[in-house]
Amino acid sequence: MARPAAGQISPLQWELAGGLSLPVQQFADAGGVEGAADADAAFSVQFSVGSGWWSPYVGFSQVRAGCGSGGACAEGETLAATSFALGLRLNPVTLGRVTPFVLAGVFTPTVEARVAGPAPGAPGSSSPPADRGTSDRALGLELGGGLLVRAGERWGLRPQARYARATPSFDAGDVRLRWVVVDLALVIGF
Repeated sequence: MARPAAGQISPLQWELAGGLSLPVQQFADAGGVEGAADADAAFSVQFSVGSGWWSPYVGFSQVRAGCGSGGACAEGETLAATSFALGLRLNPVTLGRVTPFVLAGVFTPTVEARVAGPAPGAPGSSSPPADRGTSDRALGLELGGGLLVRAGERWGLRPQARYARATPSFDAGDVRLRWVVVDLALVIGF
């Protein structure tokens, strides 16, 4: 088996990432989901295959958006987009132990809109709107880039930023979601 180049880890990689989702455009429509949303947590697990100038990936992620007063949704409500992704990373050059990359892919989010705290009408409740429930599965697009930094023979770190957009449907209408996710992944080669 050929030995990986300095910036590569191995042809098969497993990645576990955590970071921050930053809504970059106001949400629109969808029966009360309108306005700005707050930044919140994001995480993902991905598998990628290939070494050299390209590597396809498949993965699972969850991106959350919080809601404050006067924002995109009811105060205390959380929007969580859970999705599967499929895409391609292009690795144009390797600079020692560092490989920059760009990526493009599709993902299939289902969005859950939940209100924390007491149910509407319960004692101590300020009667927030009822949970909107779960959206239909949508098809979205993600674009991004980052660096793969080889730290050892079989592991490394991958800081990246990616822009994502999708339009899932609730019973009350569609929600146009746009966000940037900035995360850091631990990459382990097999």
